[in-house]
Amino acid sequence: DIKVASNSAALSAPQITALTSFLSAIGIPGTQFNIISQPGDVITCTPTVYFDASYSGVMAANLQAAYNTFLASIPFNGAFEVSQLVDALMAVEGVYDVVINVLSATPYTGSPSYLVNMVGGNPTLLQRNWATIAGYAVDNPASTFTSNLTLIPQ
Repeated sequence: DIKVASNSAALSAPQITALTSFLSAIGIPGTQFNIISQPGDVITCTPTVYFDASYSGVMAANLQAAYNTFLASIPFNGAFEVSQLVDALMAVEGVYDVVINVLSATPYTGSPSYLVNMVGGNPTLLQRNWATIAGYAVDNPASTFTSNLTLIPQ
């Protein structure tokens, strides 16, 4: 089994064919290769961020950039800790506090796994880390980080 992606995206059929041909050319004769290339695990994050009001004009964009960088920095076929995401968002200049209300990861062919979810009206850590299934993670295109973001100036 060989798990691959290209620029945080699944390989196209021609790319898989080319990779299979290349591996057959350099591999031991008779070796069978199973190429696994899937769309990324979809991460849905609903945070509340308390921040210095003087950053109001740039806070959403700066947090989105930090979130994108965080997703891109997850090692291929690796895992991330919820605390690492909080640290990445806390590192944005002007941020005072970050509360993750909901955080889920959904593999291409599966159901969401909730790392953080609301329990009794309070955000509750249910799972402290996520090992990627596809090998990489992407922001939920249907419910983006920015669209789920609540900003509270202080």
